[in-house]
Amino acid sequence: MIRELENWTPRLDNRCMRLAALLLLMSVSLYAEDVNEEARPMPAQQVQKPQHAESDEIDQEIKKYFSKIEDATLDVDQRRLDKIFQSGERANVPEQSPDTFNFNELGKNSATHRVQPKETIYAISKKYGLKPAELVQQNPELKTRPLYIGEDLLVEPPAKASIAAVAPLHSVQKGENLSTIARKYKTTPAVLAKLNGMSVAATLKEGKSLRVPGPSVLYRAMFKWPVQAPITSYFGRRYNPFMGGFPQFHKGLDLGAYLGTPFHAARDGIVIFSGRMEGYGNCIFVRHAGDLVTVYGHNKVNLVKQGDVVRQGQVIGQVGRTGSATGPHLHFEVRKQELALNPLVALGWKEVVQQGQNVAQAR
Repeated sequence: MIRELENWTPRLDNRCMRLAALLLLMSVSLYAEDVNEEARPMPAQQVQKPQHAESDEIDQEIKKYFSKIEDATLDVDQRRLDKIFQSGERANVPEQSPDTFNFNELGKNSATHRVQPKETIYAISKKYGLKPAELVQQNPELKTRPLYIGEDLLVEPPAKASIAAVAPLHSVQKGENLSTIARKYKTTPAVLAKLNGMSVAATLKEGKSLRVPGPSVLYRAMFKWPVQAPITSYFGRRYNPFMGGFPQFHKGLDLGAYLGTPFHAARDGIVIFSGRMEGYGNCIFVRHAGDLVTVYGHNKVNLVKQGDVVRQGQVIGQVGRTGSATGPHLHFEVRKQELALNPLVALGWKEVVQQGQNVAQAR
């Protein structure tokens, strides 16, 4: 028995050594795999890019509306606009006035004021014909902090200043002088000189604009702010938290009003859409003269329906946070059919009030 155990001992030692070596190799191999796995860079997680921007649903709805009326004979809404608003919607806008509506002047007007060094609330208010309290009311943040140099303030002149009277203008033609122009307008060279602050003997340059006697031309704001509230997001490129952080072009203004705040039609027109959308929740589209459309989104409730006629300043809904919204606000757009325009520019446009149309009608 002892001899048999002695014969087995080397065999067991060899087997144990082989088993230990095998276990060692396996552990080294597993460790190497772990090390290599840790050292290997992880593949980038594939993030799905948004298939479309939220504003696409507005684009598509407006495109669908205007595609149905490419034939003017089918444009019932245009005929309604002409019939209902014929006293003011077809006014001629003289080219001499730099403040009148002109699509070639896009971007040159603004309804904001950029604060300059040493400016005060009083000085800015006076510049725009406002009381300091009115300027603060339009920019509530000024109640708790001073002015910041370079910041943009919302400035809307008071209602009484929204209609301005401007003397008619005459564009000087080649060979004209004060005498020939005076005869044309049944006045005297002295009157023309006084109106324009010049000498009777002054030489006139071709193309110069002169004020002439006659009924004043009235101008009014083409659009009014739908709600008085601070701008929380401007027209232009921004990052949308609901679209995976990808940049998106924001085609309107976000006005941060309280939930349930009434908002108003920015201009006379006809409601062409009042319903629910995925991204912008409850929406209203109002069509105006010249194929202009205003859009009001994220509404708590729509107070008008498709086909309704609305007047500038009429309450048409309440501010909400329906659809994709981080908080209550009004999304406001101005469009020329599908083309999105900067609302800040549009809010600075002015139009002519026809002669014979009273101020109450002009609003």
